[in-house]
Amino acid sequence: WDDDQRVAPTPFSFPYFPRHPVDGMPTMSALILPVHGKAYGAFNDFLQPLWEGAERAFVEAPEWVIAGYSFPETDTRMAEVLRRSYSPHKSVWVIEPYGLRQDVANKFARVVGQNAEINAPRMGFAKWLEMMSSL
Repeated sequence: WDDDQRVAPTPFSFPYFPRHPVDGMPTMSALILPVHGKAYGAFNDFLQPLWEGAERAFVEAPEWVIAGYSFPETDTRMAEVLRRSYSPHKSVWVIEPYGLRQDVANKFARVVGQNAEINAPRMGFAKWLEMMSSL
């Protein structure tokens, strides 16, 4: 969605799961869906390396773009990762197409527990990408 209009997902979607580029094995998605209670330990063998890799990537990234994520209270693990990997010198963008960008920015600041400088332009993701690609 971009500015409350549906945007074609074709460049980012597959009608089937693509094959792994190295071994050719079929791949599949692993989603941590929004539910009232999350059993993070249920798939810990599978998820722990993903959480660790995500945290390393967040620490190393000088800029974060939060697009379409509302910081649900049940995402405690993600909140921990963000809290540990955030530092004030990071550039943070909140791209929220439904007009809730200030709410999302406030939730982010509460999650990281710091006064974060957050860029929250009044535009959807497609327009933000267009703006950034023209810089």
